[in-house]
Amino acid sequence: MKPRALVIDDDAAILREVEDILDSLNHACDCVGDQDAARKLLAADKYAYVLLDLEIPVKPGKLCRIQNGINLLNQIRETPGMESIPIIVMTGRGNDSPDLAVAVMKKGAVDYVKKPFSKDKLDRAIQEALAKRAPASPGVAAKAKPQKPTPFKDAKREMVIGEDSVTICGIE
Repeated sequence: MKPRALVIDDDAAILREVEDILDSLNHACDCVGDQDAARKLLAADKYAYVLLDLEIPVKPGKLCRIQNGINLLNQIRETPGMESIPIIVMTGRGNDSPDLAVAVMKKGAVDYVKKPFSKDKLDRAIQEALAKRAPASPGVAAKAKPQKPTPFKDAKREMVIGEDSVTICGIE
């Protein structure tokens, strides 16, 4: 199965360019142009990585601003199960200063690619992000599903420590 990306950019020409790049990598993608549409698709949790333009609107036809993309980056990182999905920021803004790149990397982006894209910079950023990622099903975000705690009730309370495992109350 091909790795699937969510591409978030309000510029149709950039979306076409990124789609071509992903096709050449044999990756699949869904493309959206605003924060609301991105949130809806992210809720389906089917992406190996996210390509995020910072200067996007919240809703179609509304004000585009860098803070909207930063807010979405924060929301993705705060969503349980999406803490480790690679997010590559792509932007044409902030190129005159490293401050924006540093800020988004501190917020959890794995890379920062300037637009217009130079040579194979985006290709390499994607390949490096996926290579660093923990192994998972191709095209699907890795998620550690937390187990719901269960009360002890009258169960035997026992802890067994093995060479490479621990079993507590029958749960390994």
